[in-house]
Amino acid sequence: MPNPILVMDIDNTILDPSRRKARAFLDAVKSTSMIASNPAIIKKINTASRSSFDFDPMKKIIDKQIDDLIFRRFLSNEYLVMNGRVMDDPVRGSVKFLNDAASNGCNIVYLSGRSTEEWQDKRKKSTTTSGMMPGTLESLRKLGYPVPAYPSTPGDPVRIIFKDKRVVKDEINKPREIRKLKETGDVAIIFDDSKKILDAMRKEFSKVSRVAVLIYPGMKEKGFGCLPKSQKKITEYMEGAVRGGVECIRDFTRAKVLPGCKISINNKVMS
Repeated sequence: MPNPILVMDIDNTILDPSRRKARAFLDAVKSTSMIASNPAIIKKINTASRSSFDFDPMKKIIDKQIDDLIFRRFLSNEYLVMNGRVMDDPVRGSVKFLNDAASNGCNIVYLSGRSTEEWQDKRKKSTTTSGMMPGTLESLRKLGYPVPAYPSTPGDPVRIIFKDKRVVKDEINKPREIRKLKETGDVAIIFDDSKKILDAMRKEFSKVSRVAVLIYPGMKEKGFGCLPKSQKKITEYMEGAVRGGVECIRDFTRAKVLPGCKISINNKVMS
């Protein structure tokens, strides 16, 4: 019988991309002539924290014309590892959790919204950077995560699946990929940070899978990911998630792997 499958998102789930977002924003703004004529931007850039960056509000003061410059960097292979340094930080406990999973009979599938498609500048209609697979594999290796085979095959104990096209929505692509995974084994648990994706998963796979939503430190304060920005709505969301069978955790310190790929979340064994 095939090993149970543990499905794991990457961004905002096992990896915190805050530093990569900050670097992409700073480099994009500094590459434009508008910075010299806007003291407010210069002040914000000079005082911005390198490790924790309030990305979305900052974007609002930037002319939309440079959006492509920001995301061309953030969604590029080059910004995943810079000068030998991984630009994403591991969420607490995630490295140990996934290595324990690999040692206790779980097949691991990294199912990410990242893409193998090369980024295209919407205005110039030209390819400017490569897909994110090489940098992702290097990041996982350097940070100590189980490294997937690539290209991956259904029999591999650790696999990685990216989107072929950036424009495909994750809430459409991920359930589609889960359906394929179900043909090769039992999908034991799904970790993701997106409410839309989790809702789609629960709707389609409620009888065959349990889902855990991961809320990493910083999400509450900054409103990243699927969570609303107000504390009241965050509480309402988490309470609703629990009622719907989703376990909410802020990092992997409350997640454990038991023999036979049994997963314990918040001291509850997921079945």
